Amino acid sequence: MFARSTFEFHVSRAARDLYNFSHALFSITGNVVFADLAATREFAHKMNQVRGAEQNPERAVNPGALNAMGLIDEALHTLLAQYRRELDPRAILDALTFFEARLGRDTLDRTLLAFTEQFPNGTLYRGEISSREWLNGTTDEIPNRAIAFEELIMLWLANANPAFKPFSELFDDAQLSDKTAYTRIISGLREYFETRPKFGPEKLNLVDMLRAPALAAPDSLAGQLAFIQKKWTPLLREFMRRLLTAIDVLKEEEVAVWLRFHPPVDPRHGGPGWDQRGDSSAAAVPQYSRRGPQSEYEYEAFSPDVDWMPRTVMLAKSTYVWLDQLSKQYQRNIHRLDQIPNEELDTLARRGFNALWLIGLWERSRASQKIKQMMGNKDAVASAYSLLDYNIADDLGGESAYNDLRNRAQQRGIRLASDMVPNHMGIDSRWVVEHPDWFLSLPHPPYPAYTF
Repeated sequence: MFARSTFEFHVSRAARDLYNFSHALFSITGNVVFADLAATREFAHKMNQVRGAEQNPERAVNPGALNAMGLIDEALHTLLAQYRRELDPRAILDALTFFEARLGRDTLDRTLLAFTEQFPNGTLYRGEISSREWLNGTTDEIPNRAIAFEELIMLWLANANPAFKPFSELFDDAQLSDKTAYTRIISGLREYFETRPKFGPEKLNLVDMLRAPALAAPDSLAGQLAFIQKKWTPLLREFMRRLLTAIDVLKEEEVAVWLRFHPPVDPRHGGPGWDQRGDSSAAAVPQYSRRGPQSEYEYEAFSPDVDWMPRTVMLAKSTYVWLDQLSKQYQRNIHRLDQIPNEELDTLARRGFNALWLIGLWERSRASQKIKQMMGNKDAVASAYSLLDYNIADDLGGESAYNDLRNRAQQRGIRLASDMVPNHMGIDSRWVVEHPDWFLSLPHPPYPAYTF
């Protein structure tokens, strides 16, 4: 019925009252409308505040899943609109006639009236017009009864989708089922659309086509997005870029949710300690223009160690944990890199290792530790992935202790390695303070499952 540059789904009057959502979020159909992932995140944040998700993380609403659900709903809306536009302009209008004949005009209208009262648009929610008056009117020359009937179909599709269940309180249709002819209408939809033109790559009736993603991957929003990508790309080409983003967001968020309930071990103390991080989408991607003919190509640059690399046998050690283990093994205080015994290096060489990967070498952010402690973990240490600078940590002995270990290891044919990820900096890092232009700056978390 309407052009869509945003994504939307139904929210009941009861849910709007409970969560006190802004009126500006809602369209003329009564659906909530999101322009981008930041808006989705704000919506989820509102719900999580009311749900007390900070104290009860299992009750948290995840923005990436909310985003995916909205895009699936939008895809179905878009296909239905395309079906009417290209194949059957009178599909919804004739559906009203079909169900009037089956149920009676009064019964059908009572159902549509109950629907608009339970899922009101902004005008109805604010009481500016009654539901009965609205149903008797038109919008852009389209009868509002037809708009309500189409949205009623979309409401059923949402409630019939098992993957939408975590959000079902927003669009629960139980009262409609109990008190109106809603169930009888739904049970007759397939019969009605069997009499109309078939649609899509497999030439299905419209109901079967719109149900296809939920039937293909009933419990997986990611699976349903993948189905839409695989099956409906020719029909939804302009939609695909946003859909791919939604898939990435959902994957990242699933990792973040897993980390929330299965926190990794902090390398220094062996206890939970990483910051919660998660889930990918709205960050701006810088574009780099090419200047000059030489910059058009990036030639291979093979390592001079090409003969040594295939023979590498590398051992990874979490540095603080290893030093603690060595202290117990050799029964003396070993907390600096230059205190690692030669005997230990001899053992590594004898066992065939020619590379030693030291994890957690870098100087960590003091702000990271402070933030963790402010959040209630008084014994927390800084995250190994929130750095002050890429210098060897002072409590490991700094650069001189590292050079000492490197020289002794080299005498035994062992090379040292470590890793770096340039954006793993604390808010107090030298890079952030002295070179803020090196980082992307946004007024909201770039990934829905991240928090400030």
